[in-house]
Amino acid sequence: MENLKIIKNRLKTVDTIIKATNAMKIVSTVKLSRLNNKNKFSNDCSNIILDMLKRVIRESIFIQDFENNIWFKRNSGKTLVIVLSTDQGFCGSFSQNIINLANNVIKDNPEPYIEVFGKKANAMKQSNIVEDKFDIKAFAKLIADLAYDYIINKGVYKLFVISSEFKNVLVQKPKCSQIFPIEIDNQTNEYLKIECNIYHLLDDLLYEYLLKFFTGCITEHLFSELSARVMAMDHSVKNAKNMLDELRILYNRIRQAKITQELTEIVSSVECVQ
Repeated sequence: MENLKIIKNRLKTVDTIIKATNAMKIVSTVKLSRLNNKNKFSNDCSNIILDMLKRVIRESIFIQDFENNIWFKRNSGKTLVIVLSTDQGFCGSFSQNIINLANNVIKDNPEPYIEVFGKKANAMKQSNIVEDKFDIKAFAKLIADLAYDYIINKGVYKLFVISSEFKNVLVQKPKCSQIFPIEIDNQTNEYLKIECNIYHLLDDLLYEYLLKFFTGCITEHLFSELSARVMAMDHSVKNAKNMLDELRILYNRIRQAKITQELTEIVSSVECVQ
């Protein structure tokens, strides 16, 4: 039989784990509530700007020297893969699923540029430092500046973003979004009277689109991460409580057995004396 002292120490350890995981669950739940309803607004803004960008591009096709604007006309070049992972664990297979998807994208695009955000994906590349990832505006601007520089100055032709898609509190799936080059449909535009420099306008619209897209993408990714962590901590607490109940039953059983043994020895000794 196990020593009662060992079981008692295990009881204390499991009880401490329950308190720690419960605290992490509460913190994640509070952060989750703060992010609620922010994602839809950002996605709506990025879609509006993307529509404007497409309209200007379609109008620009009729300009004779449009081919000089190489970041829309480039047919080949480098690929940029931006990976959004996590800094902390305790969220099940959330990070590993994103890494697996990112590796598949990288295999399909030989020798791409890779930019990683989140220490859990450091095996792919040393992650960029983000002081406060819940300052979503600053976080989105950091990635938008990075992506814009790659497109304009480093000849990137394709841009993939690996992040997480929020289905519901129970389900979060990794997703790959190709946001560059801009896909243009064949529908005709009404005439747009553009009086400013059209290339500057395209650059500005592209940057604003990247900024709004990453704002929505980061919000959804953080929402998914926190949901996964809440569920993981909830399962951990339930498992730890089950383990605690089993240890208490084992402790009481061993304790009762020792008491019974001591009583038996006392009664036997008394009968021998008589």
